[in-house]
Amino acid sequence: MPLFDFLTDDDGNILTTDVSDSIRSFITAILAVLNDSAFDDEFILLILKRLESLGYNITVNDNEVWLIAFSVSEVVSHIKNICNISTIPKELNHIVIERAVGNVLYNVKSTGQSDNLPIDLETAVKSVQTGDTNVTFAIGEGSMTDEQRFDAIVSSLLNTGEGELICFRKIKW
Repeated sequence: MPLFDFLTDDDGNILTTDVSDSIRSFITAILAVLNDSAFDDEFILLILKRLESLGYNITVNDNEVWLIAFSVSEVVSHIKNICNISTIPKELNHIVIERAVGNVLYNVKSTGQSDNLPIDLETAVKSVQTGDTNVTFAIGEGSMTDEQRFDAIVSSLLNTGEGELICFRKIKW
């Protein structure tokens, strides 16, 4: 069951938001940790919706607030440093969202909190032999395991918009 129920127009603008008070307070807490006026409720809502669309199980708690705020902050800092800019233009918000989502998923997996991840991260077993116990894993056999697919998705999210960042890069003297 989705946490969020809202409609967007063709440009991605949120038309109606129908979220519970607990989600509103969750978003407010994330914004308080971020302490950046460049972001608003709608921006954080898009990040949460993107996480949900990937199957991530969002739990409304302090750890999740900190993880999402940290991920957004880290991505924003990286983009500002790469482009040598002091504020993120609105045209790059979709890149911030994708990279922040990738960062959240990467951090959750790397800390071993795979309960919230959308896929089973157990290594795929290709064959099992009972007598004399022989197990063969499907790694390198032309098919990707769930973990390899997940890593590919996270890598894609973390590297989203690399070419677009070049368009906003300023020369540092």
